Amino acid sequence: MPASMSVPDIVRFVGAAAAIALLSACTSTESTLDPNAVRSQQTAEPAPQPAQSPAQPAVTAPPATPAPAATQASATQSATLQLASVLGAPEQAVAMLTARLARQAPANNLTLAPASGPAAFALSGFLSTSPENGKTFVYYSWDIADSSGAALHRLTGKQAATGQGVGWTAVTEADMQAVADQTLAGFSAWLATR
Repeated sequence: MPASMSVPDIVRFVGAAAAIALLSACTSTESTLDPNAVRSQQTAEPAPQPAQSPAQPAVTAPPATPAPAATQASATQSATLQLASVLGAPEQAVAMLTARLARQAPANNLTLAPASGPAAFALSGFLSTSPENGKTFVYYSWDIADSSGAALHRLTGKQAATGQGVGWTAVTEADMQAVADQTLAGFSAWLATR
């Protein structure tokens, strides 16, 4: 710090240093994506989450392996779903996710509507990657809204990346397909409770 700094400059310098120190301590998005951390203005109740051991991933959606289509279709009412927005992920990852959602939606008794078309429900999501115990994880958080835009429910989860590297470079197409499958399964399970 130069000796010629004025008191306001010193205050700004100390404030910036403190902000950088606080931000550098943030290494996980898990608490950010926790649906219990931020509640919507609506009074809808999210699905209860069972207690989990530290080694078990915090996922509200069922596992990536989808159930047979006949079982899912009989347990789930049909609905039109629109992918309203996906933030935080690179374009290529969003394209892989969207392609899988479009392919798997009918197996879940859902119709994926175009972004400009009418739909009973809209999904708005945020995806991020974060290192955890030497592995990269994709964290996702989806807000489900009705056709009027009213928030109804939040789905969250994480998927371990299987590729090499750190961040989005470690995320493969299979990983994004698993996120899509978990999203559809979670949405279908929530819809069945309505």
